[in-house]
Amino acid sequence: MGLHSVRADAKKRFIVKTDEKGDNHEYNKDISYSKDYRKRTIEYRQAGYSLEATHQVFKVSKSTIQKWEKQLKETGDLDKKELHRSFRKIDPEKLKMYVAQHPEAYQSEMAPSAAD
Repeated sequence: MGLHSVRADAKKRFIVKTDEKGDNHEYNKDISYSKDYRKRTIEYRQAGYSLEATHQVFKVSKSTIQKWEKQLKETGDLDKKELHRSFRKIDPEKLKMYVAQHPEAYQSEMAPSAAD
């Protein structure tokens, strides 16, 4: 589906995407869903509703619903997955320590020293 336009609806907390046919598709714009919301979504799906119907009712992408179903099958729960993020360039803690020791340093001096 190619997107024609995307707009955020702040009151509803959804992103509305309009495709080339002019059809609107709403998606939750929050970073994560509560465990209760995940559970209700999967219960609705297990009650015999199609993936498309579940997507339309709960405003959750089809791929997210499928991920939750897989997670429930594999782990037996719908807890949020813990994020494991790595630092791209500089560890924030090392940078804080460097700045505390060298408050007058320029950014160009900080990067190589804090990255070590």
